[in-house]
Amino acid sequence: MNHLPGEELKASIALIPNKPGVYEFYDANQKILYVGKAKKLKKRVQSYFQKEQTSARLKLLVKKITSIEFTTVESDQEAFLLENNLIKEHQPKYNIQLKDDKSYPYIVIRNEPIPRLYFTRRKVQDGSEYFGPYTGVKHVRAIVNLAKELHPLRTCKLDLSPDKISQGKYKVCLEYHIGNCLAPCTGEQSASEYNEGIDTIRKILEGKTSNIIDALIERRNQATQELNFEQAHYYQKKIEKIQEFRMPSLVENLGIEQADVYQILHKEHGSAIHHIKIREYSIIFSTINQVIPKLHEDDEELLLQAIRKFTMAQPLEAIPPIIAPIDLDFPFAPVNVPERGEKTGYFL
Repeated sequence: MNHLPGEELKASIALIPNKPGVYEFYDANQKILYVGKAKKLKKRVQSYFQKEQTSARLKLLVKKITSIEFTTVESDQEAFLLENNLIKEHQPKYNIQLKDDKSYPYIVIRNEPIPRLYFTRRKVQDGSEYFGPYTGVKHVRAIVNLAKELHPLRTCKLDLSPDKISQGKYKVCLEYHIGNCLAPCTGEQSASEYNEGIDTIRKILEGKTSNIIDALIERRNQATQELNFEQAHYYQKKIEKIQEFRMPSLVENLGIEQADVYQILHKEHGSAIHHIKIREYSIIFSTINQVIPKLHEDDEELLLQAIRKFTMAQPLEAIPPIIAPIDLDFPFAPVNVPERGEKTGYFL
């Protein structure tokens, strides 16, 4: 039997227009139970009370609703952004959850004049740049080691502000003497030179390796012409290291330059979202996150929640095309559904 709304809820529903927007369900303590978006708000909200609910959790949700609030917007894009912000802020009990990724490692470039680079499992909102999450520490260590081989980086925790460096507060350490650091702490290496290396590493972490490799090839060839074979060998080793970072995949043959690929995996004990980042024809990132459905959401809702999690922290104009097994109503990037014969190229 359906839980029918009381007179106050009926009055609230009657005021909801059939326009795009976001709705919020509240319990008796005015705590948000659920946030959703819809192209037609009234129709979507009424559906919770009109149709026979087969999910026990959904029946429980509807029974707890004591008030409804809504916000109309001008477009699907605005609705998506507002829904995303409300879910992020309030973490409603009945919204879909992806398994918390705090246990996964990230690579961080610290927000410092002479930035450190290392891996961490904890994200701090301090202006630093985080790359990931990655699915394993082994891969993260390999990337960090690659970065240090390409450009010697500091590992100390000293405050390398310009004033302290110019005042000669520090002396070179063992890392400098064994060649692991070029001593930006004493001015032996300038901040601009150090940060050029950081910029190169940043581009590699973003998957933008083609221009870097081209520049290194040019420098290697120039050194060879000048008979500076030691320098040519130095550049060649860098080229090989960057090429090793690019994960081999089928996408190069399929002609996919840039995309985010999402697949939903249904297993006996639950579901998961497989997310792959493709940049410059190479897979640079792959992760699988368990998804915890709350209200018997369909595949489209589960996939959209994953896309929200992985894309909405970046500028909207930077969101790449999306490849998914089904058509999705995502307003910020084109969604491509591969033809039947292509699917094995992207999906597990």
